[in-house]
Amino acid sequence: MIPSKLLKMFACEFAPVLADIYNVSMQQGVFPQRLKRAIVRPIPKQSPPKCIEDDLRPISLTSQVSKLLEGFTLKLLLSQVADQLDPKQFKKSTRHALVYMLHSVLAGLESGQCSVRIFFADFKKGFDLVDHNVLNNELVKFGVHPAIHRWIRDFLTNREQCVQIQSCFSWKRMNGGLPQGTKLGLLLLAIL
Repeated sequence: MIPSKLLKMFACEFAPVLADIYNVSMQQGVFPQRLKRAIVRPIPKQSPPKCIEDDLRPISLTSQVSKLLEGFTLKLLLSQVADQLDPKQFKKSTRHALVYMLHSVLAGLESGQCSVRIFFADFKKGFDLVDHNVLNNELVKFGVHPAIHRWIRDFLTNREQCVQIQSCFSWKRMNGGLPQGTKLGLLLLAIL
């Protein structure tokens, strides 16, 4: 785990090394195993939490180097799938989605020819329930380059996470789902 401050301070020195790691990783279709680890810290939604299931928000902390490598792949993947995604899927910002929705509602009401009904759905555990086989099939349908597809498939497999409470760690290997707190997670969920 290299601190962000150190990465920024020595960016010129780290850049060629990270570029080599990424290029070899992409050529081999292998995401470095040590970068597949995340620490999950439960953050209370309210203080003090009354119910463990409902009042704690799991925040997943991944390696800064992992996020850099993901960022490169995110740009490549987005360039291949962006034109095939529904433009009303807001991949980056809830604010954009709300502004779009409000604009649509107000435009419809201003015309005087319609009424508005809004349905909100919360897909609880949406990230956790993603089947990797289904996602792999979707990546093939989208025509994602095989090298990027292999890299993403490896990025998702054999991931480990632990819950940290004070100085205690509890490690577990993940069998499925999308890792939250990653740069690729939102786009991969949108592809489904």
